[in-house]
Amino acid sequence: MKRLKIKNLWENGVKQRKIAKEVGCDLATVARWVHRFKKTMAAKVPDSIAVRDKMRSGARPKITKFIGKEIVRFTNGKQNRQLSVIRDYIRRRFGITLTCMGIWKWLKNHGLRAFHMSRQPRLVEKHRKKRVKFATMHQNHDWDNTLFTDETEFLLYPATVNFKNDVVWAKERDAVPPVEVQSYSEKVRVWGGVSTKGNTTLVFYEGELNAVKYLALLMKAKPEFDIIFGPGTHRLLITLLTDNRNWTFVHDGASPHKASGINQWLDSNVPGLQVRLKTCFRLL
Repeated sequence: MKRLKIKNLWENGVKQRKIAKEVGCDLATVARWVHRFKKTMAAKVPDSIAVRDKMRSGARPKITKFIGKEIVRFTNGKQNRQLSVIRDYIRRRFGITLTCMGIWKWLKNHGLRAFHMSRQPRLVEKHRKKRVKFATMHQNHDWDNTLFTDETEFLLYPATVNFKNDVVWAKERDAVPPVEVQSYSEKVRVWGGVSTKGNTTLVFYEGELNAVKYLALLMKAKPEFDIIFGPGTHRLLITLLTDNRNWTFVHDGASPHKASGINQWLDSNVPGLQVRLKTCFRLL
C-alpha cells in the first residue's frame, strides 16, 4: 500500500522528494500524508487507521482522478463529443453511470469549454495555388514593418443572448420578471491598424464605407504612421537611428480600398512606395 510505504520511508528519514519518486506519486501527495502522519503519531493513532481516508459526509465521488483524466483525453480537441456521448463511453469503459452535469462541471474545472466549429468558404484548387504563390513570393518579407488594417462593426445590443438555461422557479408566470430585448440594434463602425511595432487609434465612422469616408480615415491616421514606423525628415536624428521609412501597408480587396483616389493619396502621402501588388498588399 502506497500510504504505508510513504510512512515507512518518512520514518526512516527519506526526503519527501525522493519518497515521491520511489512511490510513484506527486510531491504534494507525499507532503499531505506526512502532515497527516505527524498528527496521527502525536495522537497515537494506529497505522491501520492513520492510512485510511477521512470520513466523508456523502457518497464517494464517481469521477476519480483516473476516470477524470480519461474524460479529458477522450474529449479535448475531439469532434462529436457531446455530454451524452462522453457519458456512454465512460459507462462502457468503466461500468459506471455519470450525469451529464457532473461531466460538464469536471470539464469546466479543467479549463475545457464547448465551442462550435467556425465556418469558412471551401477552398478550390485555384485558391490554393494563389495562396501558395503568395506565400512563396513573400516568405522573406519583413513582417515586423507591416501594418494590417481593416474595418468592422459591432452591435450595441447583440441578439445572441441564450436564455435556455436562464430559468426562474416560481409558482406563477406573472412572478417571473421579463427580459428586455431590442429587435434592431444600432451599430458602431470602426477602422484601425495593427503591427508588431504598434497600433493605430481606432477611427469611428458612420454609415457604409465608401471611398470618400475611407480617404478621410487614412488622412486622420496618417500622423500615426510616422509614430509607429519612424519619423520623417523633420526628425533626422531618430530617422538615422531607426530607418523604418519603408514599410508595408495592407488592406483587403474591398471596393473603397481599390478606388483610384485612394491609390493616388497613398502614392502622394505615404513616402517610400516601392512595389504595388494587384491584390490588397502595398509595400511602402
